[in-house]
Amino acid sequence: MIYVLTPEINSLVHGWKAYAYEFQPLQLLVGKPFPDGRPEGMLGDLLAKNMDRKPGDTLEIQETSLTGASVYHGVSGHEAGVVVLMPPSFRPSPLNRKHGGVAA
Repeated sequence: MIYVLTPEINSLVHGWKAYAYEFQPLQLLVGKPFPDGRPEGMLGDLLAKNMDRKPGDTLEIQETSLTGASVYHGVSGHEAGVVVLMPPSFRPSPLNRKHGGVAA
């Protein structure tokens, strides 16, 4: 899903369970991994830099406030610009008309 994070920045948002295989290529740069069920997210390093965010900062996604748990580096530009959330910390709707999110 693509969501509007700020008026200038859109991002894909993934929901992965803790220790999912998708985490294997990611390198944790700062912060901590997070347990299932907490309202926290991980930011790719490119996205964190563009949004000037670090662990502990609040991130608003679709009127839901989340705490940034960590910043990671991915092996691709796609991974570096994504927010990773732990279900059920965030349950986005398929289409967010109010804030411009679209299904991808």
